[in-house]
Amino acid sequence: MVAYSFKKVFVRQIETGRKRQTIRADRKRHARPGEPVQIYTGMRTRHCRKIIEDPICESVTPIRIVVPEDSVSDWPFVDMDEFGIELGGELLGSMQVFGLAMADGFGGLVCHHEDGRVFGMAHHRCVTDVASPAALMAAFWRETYGPGVFSGVLIRWRPA
Repeated sequence: MVAYSFKKVFVRQIETGRKRQTIRADRKRHARPGEPVQIYTGMRTRHCRKIIEDPICESVTPIRIVVPEDSVSDWPFVDMDEFGIELGGELLGSMQVFGLAMADGFGGLVCHHEDGRVFGMAHHRCVTDVASPAALMAAFWRETYGPGVFSGVLIRWRPA
């Protein structure tokens, strides 16, 4: 059985079933279709807790995400014309990217910081109030992995 840890900002969406997928970098072993997956927050800390009972992996699909270079003019946002996602070898269109961002939890984010910071992005008000799910996803990827090409897998699950 494989375990995955999630940032606190995604916990509520996982608990309600709105987020039933995760994108992870390539590694030695990922979940396989048909097997249970353990879903945690705060792994390797004293605040570790299981978010939901072990869901079942439905699919594992190769994914590539292209994040453009940083520029002062667009921070914290990303030029969506340069942000690209390839899923299972198919380049996604803007509506497909929007759908993927929604399914990955970027449509229901709430700000957890007093200063309006989400994913290290400061704004005069919570950035989730002013950015589309796809733009939030792009900003998250740039903040987490930096600019360039990310290769990994999209893991989807269903309730046990």
